[in-house]
Amino acid sequence: MDISEILKIDNDLERNEELYKVFDEDKRLKSRTGLVEKITTLTEIEKLICQNSRILDVGAGTGVYTIPLAQRAYEIVAFEPSSSNFKLLKSKSKAFANIKAYNKSSYDLKDIDSDYFDIVLLFGPMYHLSKEEDRMDVLKEAKRVCKDDGYILISFINHDAVMISEAINYNTNIFSSDSYISEKQRLIDRPFVFFKLNEAKEMIEESGLTMKEIVASDGFSEILSQKLEEMTEESFNNYLAFHLNHCKNPETLGASNHLLFVCENKK
Repeated sequence: MDISEILKIDNDLERNEELYKVFDEDKRLKSRTGLVEKITTLTEIEKLICQNSRILDVGAGTGVYTIPLAQRAYEIVAFEPSSSNFKLLKSKSKAFANIKAYNKSSYDLKDIDSDYFDIVLLFGPMYHLSKEEDRMDVLKEAKRVCKDDGYILISFINHDAVMISEAINYNTNIFSSDSYISEKQRLIDRPFVFFKLNEAKEMIEESGLTMKEIVASDGFSEILSQKLEEMTEESFNNYLAFHLNHCKNPETLGASNHLLFVCENKK
């Protein structure tokens, strides 16, 4: 199935299943742009974990975060709905006795005991859940399974930054393409679901979570993606240090394709 056919699928889980048969998330995060996002995200998580931490990774993909965090935490439960991603996740997880990986989605959080996890990672759900009620239900369930004073980290795709980076790197005429609704000045939410920064903030506030940090996971990296690949190792490392020092600045948040909300669970 090609991407044009995938865009026509209305069911979120079915669309997700077909999307990751053609979309290589592992490859994306191995690029220098993806590496910036991964390092930034891990930096924020590692501030919160200890050797006794229990972590729930919802939408774990192929284990990009599950695997490195397993070396630092007591237990990780990973949910991944895509069968192709789950196959890789399961294979990588075999080396770690403290990882329990399941071919499940964010709809299956009701199966988990309350107040069990110290940290809940929601790095996939908001990319794929197109209905507001489903998104709010995931946040509700994440709060339930997370301990009081635990942390819930949530990733969003930044609508406005995506439009600009797409125009620069991939489709000069995106503003006249089928992906853009000119009267609404919005991208269609296919194959991913997009949020403006204020929309993500409002959702977190409505859920009752306490926002501690908002992080520009990749900052300007998507706009600079081609240049990052051309940089010397020294230049790239200096860029990464610059990014990590500026990734919470308002101007960087607006430019970042991916946003990370670090939230505290107060019950």
